Amino acid sequence: MSLGTRLLQISTFTATHTNTTTEAAFTQYLTIPVNSLRKGDRLKFGAIVEGTTTNSSDTLTAYLMIGTTRTDHTTGLVLAQTPASDAVDGTCHILNARGRIAAIGAACTASMTYSGDGSFGTSTPAIVVTGKKAATEATYFATTGTSDLYVFVVADWSAASTSDVATLVDLWCEITPALPSIS
Repeated sequence: MSLGTRLLQISTFTATHTNTTTEAAFTQYLTIPVNSLRKGDRLKFGAIVEGTTTNSSDTLTAYLMIGTTRTDHTTGLVLAQTPASDAVDGTCHILNARGRIAAIGAACTASMTYSGDGSFGTSTPAIVVTGKKAATEATYFATTGTSDLYVFVVADWSAASTSDVATLVDLWCEITPALPSIS
């Protein structure tokens, strides 16, 4: 990590998403304090969701998100998502994204150019399918004012079964501050 880089990470994971077709955010998340991001800051994000136990052909989709509320994948910016996968027990959904704060707006918004991908697979083979987000998309979200920003993960099962259990096993965000300009 570079000088001044901040790493936000959850060290103990207890959040699961079980037996429902209702898309929901895991209860564990990271907080980026209000007014802490600046133009030029670089951000890297990562998460792993494991299909701990699965039922037959039920599929799991995972989303890596940033936003001021943590409900479902419509309440924030989707940084990365995995395709709906017919996961076997122990299948991991790996989500990665990186971005740069392009501007801080007067109306409590910022634009972030970002790219992200999500993949899933077991240890053999390592990665089966990958979904990508647009690398040049500038998206606006609140970074100033009264609301903290949250980095969170949303899970969605295709069918309800007591056998369908997804567990959040990793979530992190690295923030590297912008370099000062040289006059």
